[in-house]
Amino acid sequence: MTYFWGLVLGLEVAFAQPGVRVLDGDTLIFQGESIRLACIDAPEKEQKMGNRAKKQLAKLVNQGKINRLERLDKDFWGRTLAIVYVDGKNLNVELIRRGYAFVYPRYLSLCPYSIQQELQQAQREAQRNFRGVWFEKNPTFPWLFRQKQHLRKESKGMLN
Repeated sequence: MTYFWGLVLGLEVAFAQPGVRVLDGDTLIFQGESIRLACIDAPEKEQKMGNRAKKQLAKLVNQGKINRLERLDKDFWGRTLAIVYVDGKNLNVELIRRGYAFVYPRYLSLCPYSIQQELQQAQREAQRNFRGVWFEKNPTFPWLFRQKQHLRKESKGMLN
């Protein structure tokens, strides 16, 4: 199977399987519901690995069918925070294992303890094998990148 890219309301999205659109490396729309993969954080589109993370998520979604969503909560923007399974494979863990996302310490406690352990083990494995984002010696975590962007915008506002 292959996926293709399209433009929806000015946002580039990947269409993986019918009813699924990948918006970035940790967000997708499944049957009209906005899903943010819980307990992980993928690089932002503006970051070095951002587009690769998005393509990797689309590739993983395209390898089968989403057969389970473990809904945990809603975020500030109303997205469902969930653990997503494609043919029984945990996508949250798989993105970490392949080095296309980071364990998100701030929200890790949302996930069941067994999933927390899997995520942390997958990240150690990715780091040890220099996969994806871990190819860089000191990758920038997405939450720090966003914080820096926010501070930059605030300082520009103060100068005007």
